[in-house]
Amino acid sequence: MSLRPAPPPTPKELRPEEVTFTASRAGGPGGQHVNKTASAVRAIHTPTGLQVRAAASRRQKDNRREALARLSALQREAHETQTQLTQAQMRLGHHQLTRGAPVRSWTLDLNGALRGGSADA
Repeated sequence: MSLRPAPPPTPKELRPEEVTFTASRAGGPGGQHVNKTASAVRAIHTPTGLQVRAAASRRQKDNRREALARLSALQREAHETQTQLTQAQMRLGHHQLTRGAPVRSWTLDLNGALRGGSADA
């Protein structure tokens, strides 16, 4: 008998205290404003190590919101991938044959002679 792998736990909602934000300057077009302000945001989810960078908006607040949304989506995607992997392992494990070591058992009759010798799997 083989044990099935446990399904991965469902992902929880991201808590802001588990996410570390770092602001930096966004590159690309935008003129002098881009060179002077730190509006790009890198968000790192400390328990899992997942990280994303958002720099689409000129406002840091909007980029933080976008980074959290991306991080949440990335976490859900990682959970779905892990669930699919676990299900695939369960399907493959179903077809594996496990052979046990046969145990031979004998019994003594009233005269002290051995009887049996059958293999119990």
